[in-house]
Amino acid sequence: WTADYSGSNKAFRINLAGVNTSTITLANATGNMDGLEWFNGKLIGNRSDAGGIYDIYDLSGNILTANFITSAGSSTGIAYDGANFVVSNVFGSSLSYFNGTTGAFINTVNLTSSAGGFLIEDLSVDYAARPDTGGAVPEPATWAMMLAGFGMIGGAMRHRRGMTALSRI
Repeated sequence: WTADYSGSNKAFRINLAGVNTSTITLANATGNMDGLEWFNGKLIGNRSDAGGIYDIYDLSGNILTANFITSAGSSTGIAYDGANFVVSNVFGSSLSYFNGTTGAFINTVNLTSSAGGFLIEDLSVDYAARPDTGGAVPEPATWAMMLAGFGMIGGAMRHRRGMTALSRI
């Protein structure tokens, strides 16, 4: 699932081939949503760019819980770790944690960097590690591994051909 950042309040389900298989309207969203997460067969999304209010929807776009998370402004990305939600505070260089069942605020963790501040727009948690996905990974890991393997084999063959050509000189 992905949210439309071009100004509408639409969300799209995209299959592994990149084809849009479903479009829904997120009624409470005003557009430019940059925080959307699929969890436990539902969606949670923010209402606007850095708006800080997140609503829960079913996969048809119906509101299940309005104002589930109310963050202190400038919140963008959201991720679910299987128990709690993590929200990125785009200008605050921090992450805020919320209870995955009640939406209650847990704590904020400040981020530090020698390079300066952070401009966090989205978050993600390893789907294979989440209990609500059944260990399923949205992108087939075997294909990724096969492609990486083919790339390494091709690189090795190219390197070997180059070495063979050099040894003939």
